[in-house]
Amino acid sequence: MKFITEYDSQKQNSSDNSWKKLLVVGILAAIGVSVYGGYKAYKQYKFNKQWQSQNEIAEENALEYVRNKYAVDAKVVSLSNDEYKSGFNAEYWITKLYNTVTLESDGHKFNVIVKWKERSSEGYDNYYTDEVEELLRQQISENCHSKHFYSNISVYSELDNNNDMWGYIDRGGIYLTKDEHFDGSDLKGVLKDCNLSVKALVVDTVFDDCELFDMFAQIDADADFYSFDTMEHLEAAKEVKWSLNGNDMGIMEYAPYITDYRSIHDGKNVHRDFGVKTKDDMLFRGFPDGYSESDAYACDVVDIIESDNLDLYYGYNKLSEYLSSSISDAYIINLNEWWGTICIYYPIEKLKGHDIEDVGLAWAESTARYGIIRPEIIDDYAVFVLNPGLSFKLVDTKGLEPLEPKLSY
Repeated sequence: MKFITEYDSQKQNSSDNSWKKLLVVGILAAIGVSVYGGYKAYKQYKFNKQWQSQNEIAEENALEYVRNKYAVDAKVVSLSNDEYKSGFNAEYWITKLYNTVTLESDGHKFNVIVKWKERSSEGYDNYYTDEVEELLRQQISENCHSKHFYSNISVYSELDNNNDMWGYIDRGGIYLTKDEHFDGSDLKGVLKDCNLSVKALVVDTVFDDCELFDMFAQIDADADFYSFDTMEHLEAAKEVKWSLNGNDMGIMEYAPYITDYRSIHDGKNVHRDFGVKTKDDMLFRGFPDGYSESDAYACDVVDIIESDNLDLYYGYNKLSEYLSSSISDAYIINLNEWWGTICIYYPIEKLKGHDIEDVGLAWAESTARYGIIRPEIIDDYAVFVLNPGLSFKLVDTKGLEPLEPKLSY
């Protein structure tokens, strides 16, 4: 009995010691978590204080900059770096040298890029951007001899190729240094260090040579001027808001209504026909991939040849019935550049006797890739968009089941 009693006592003591150890470990863990949490909170507090301090420096630098340059009192609207404050790598962004401060003075909003880690009188501002763009629009109107036009102007500044600004500073607009001003007399001078892109749509205009076009070429701007036959077609093209392979879909769909074209790229100022070709009853135009470095005039080098392949490909797949009611012959269109898009325009008046819902463009690349495209109706034309190098013909599929396309090899 004594032995059993001593054993029970030892067992009870061992259990008590285990609980004590667990309690100590738990207390130490709680203290550790509390200390770590306190450290993180203190670290975040210091970070927030530093961020706030740097923002205050940026605000002071920006306000002093515009007082000295323009003699205006402005108010701070926002600071661009704040969008990075709550991100996962905020500690990286706080080390960057610059911040963009948006200011407002007499209803005019503009940006000032200043240092935000130290007081400095240096900086850049895009105060004149609206004025320069308005002057550009006036000159476009005057040189195109048209009051009815639409223009899209995009410009951003190199900012002396300051590498520290790449990736986080919005350089949209025309930025000048504190010693640079614009009085309206030297448009070329204020744009020469910018990346400028201009697209203008006008009505019933011939784009004769002029100083504005020469200036765009000299400053290596990218500019395209399109003249439409009517305001209705211009407005309709402008309302198409999407693109394909870097090409404006409104321009692609309404190409037959473009009567004159001026293209300025890579320092070349070229006045030319828009390049819509004709074959039998069809009109077509090639559009090179707008994202590539291909020659902008590759669309002029287009081959359209008759093709026997389409009948072979469809016959192999026992689909010849889809070609039995042909509206056109079969062709292949090749671009000088493989990467691009072909637009085919077929006159609606030539489709009399056909239900437009039954009309399609049967195409094939091989026995493994084929399909039928339905048209987009653009005023007088049924428009089809196709990749180059495909055999195709216009067909009437009345009474046939929809063809399941095969798009992968």
